[in-house]
Amino acid sequence: MGGSEMKKFIVHYKQNYMGETIENSYVRTVANESELAAIESTLYDDPHVTSVSFELLERTV
Repeated sequence: MGGSEMKKFIVHYKQNYMGETIENSYVRTVANESELAAIESTLYDDPHVTSVSFELLERTV
C-alpha cells in the first residue's frame, strides 16, 4: 500500500472466553500497512484473542 490511497477492510478476529470461541468482525478504513499492523497488535493485546485476519473490501479515494 503506498501513497494516500485509502483501503477499506473487514477485520475478523476470534477470541476464546469462558470456554466459548467468539468470532467477530468490523469494517475499518486504513491508509497504510502500519495501520493494519496497529489494529492487529491492539487486538492481540487482549489475551483472549486467538486470531486476526483482514479482508479487503474496496479501495476508496
